[in-house]
Amino acid sequence: FSEALAQSSNVGAIKVAMELGQDRVFRYLKAFGFGEKTEIDLPGESSGILRELNKWSGRSLSSIAMGQEIAVTPIQMVTAMSVVANGGWLMTPYVVSSILDSNGQAVLTKDPQPKRRPISLETTGTLTRILERAVEAGTGKRARLAGYRAAGKTGTAQKIDPKTGSYSSSQVIASFVGFAPVERPRLAMLVVIDEPTIGNWGGEIAAPVFRKVAERVLPHLGVLPGGSAVIRTAAANSPISSPQPIVQ
Repeated sequence: FSEALAQSSNVGAIKVAMELGQDRVFRYLKAFGFGEKTEIDLPGESSGILRELNKWSGRSLSSIAMGQEIAVTPIQMVTAMSVVANGGWLMTPYVVSSILDSNGQAVLTKDPQPKRRPISLETTGTLTRILERAVEAGTGKRARLAGYRAAGKTGTAQKIDPKTGSYSSSQVIASFVGFAPVERPRLAMLVVIDEPTIGNWGGEIAAPVFRKVAERVLPHLGVLPGGSAVIRTAAANSPISSPQPIVQ
């Protein structure tokens, strides 16, 4: 599985999905928040597309394993990746953390709120190591950061051709989703490039954008390159016990 993910193998993803079975795959998709709104404090949010299990066909499991027969929003994707960075907790994302009145007094405040825990802390450690390998030696090599350890995954999705109603052979969405630093994540980011004109693969064109942005943002968050590693322990019991929430 580690090598299949690092090399972004569709065949490997299908084999893993077949071993898990459609019931478990569907439960995990729902647990990670796909097919439902994240409840972010912005209007007009979409739930994406995740059909109920009784509407799956005989090939749905293999199709969904490689990213077809499903549609997710950018905020769903980065929130799902943040589950790994947050020690297994699915959080409710938000834009506004507080509203102040004319006297500078807070009339509304928001704190990180967990929805549920799809995976254990131990599982997040395993997934983090695999996702870091994807950056260090897989399709996400161009996302490697100077002075930081990053973890993430490339993506290249075919778009629907509106004329034919089927997947296009030429129009794609290239992406990279990841987080850093691995030791104590502070930043989760999704880069999406719609119908790229130079290259098609997420590892080619989206991963370098992740690198450039992360190397600028992390110092702004107070995370210096080459700093001493701080092992994450707070997430074992509660994601809101950490004094430094992840920025999405």
